[in-house]
Amino acid sequence: MKRIISIILVLSFALGICFGAVSCAPSLIQGQSGEKGEKGDPGENGANGLTPFIGENGNWWIGDTDTGVKAKGEDGKDGKDGVDGIDGKDGKDGLTPTIEISDDGYWVINGKKTGYKAVLDNMGTSPDSLDDIAYEGLSYRDIFIKSNEAYTDGFNTKGMGAFKSSSGECRIDGERFYSSPYSLKSFGTTSQQIVSVNGLKSTGEYFVACKVNCTRYDKGELGIHINNVTVGIARRSYDFLTSADVISAKAGQSIYMGSVKSANLDGYVDDPVVVNLSIFKKKPSLDELIRLYEEYVRLERAIPRDEVLFGESEMYEAFLEYMEQKAQEIGMQDSTFVDAVGSEN
Repeated sequence: MKRIISIILVLSFALGICFGAVSCAPSLIQGQSGEKGEKGDPGENGANGLTPFIGENGNWWIGDTDTGVKAKGEDGKDGKDGVDGIDGKDGKDGLTPTIEISDDGYWVINGKKTGYKAVLDNMGTSPDSLDDIAYEGLSYRDIFIKSNEAYTDGFNTKGMGAFKSSSGECRIDGERFYSSPYSLKSFGTTSQQIVSVNGLKSTGEYFVACKVNCTRYDKGELGIHINNVTVGIARRSYDFLTSADVISAKAGQSIYMGSVKSANLDGYVDDPVVVNLSIFKKKPSLDELIRLYEEYVRLERAIPRDEVLFGESEMYEAFLEYMEQKAQEIGMQDSTFVDAVGSEN
């Protein structure tokens, strides 16, 4: 019996120790610091970003990947892409410009919308539209008709206006034109040109512009030629192009139109303009002049020619002017007509 009690006491004591260990918070005793461990290996540096470069095939590459994007535009292929019309004889050094009109009426060049409207707001398409203000209070009619020393509404009446034949057999023709219904046709293996009956009125700077289409080209220049400068093109074109520049010239110098410089080519010239810039108080920039010219041509093209009606006074004035031009063409330089008898016919 004593043995059993002893065993019970021993078990009770052991259980008490166990329960005390669980319920009591342990005491922490800090030992001495150990020796400092060795420095761990650093992580690898991050890889550098890949820089695009041009590969041997002319594309942009990123690392080992060909993006398929050309680093520069391809060469022109057919000669119509020369930028300035002089250097781009075979198209290999030219770009391919695109000119469009946006839905809201602005010029879009090479896909980039400009701030310039191709069609002016509320602009009509009647002859009166030419009287709308264009620059410094001057209308399109004031600038490009009244002040235009190369004005050839004769292109619309099968005449040459203030011009006469100079070389070859230039003629007014209706098979191809920019503004209806005629243009000047210069076809041949030699220069084909007309020349102004009277030279330039005064010395100064002139804005010279025209629409030119060269359908066959071997050599020479096609356009307007003044003071040994040709405002035109020296290559083949696949449609009418605008050629424009500001040149200096002296009073009396002749205006030639057609093909020049031992030309061997076929082509057309339309909407010629030679305007002395002295008519402006503040000379417009070349870009401004070109925009004015393009709008003037747009208006000219939009006017229905068979609906242009003259009043009695306008009819008489036009008849007198026409007769004076005809007289000058046959050598009557000092003739002046004072009566318009017959104009009603």
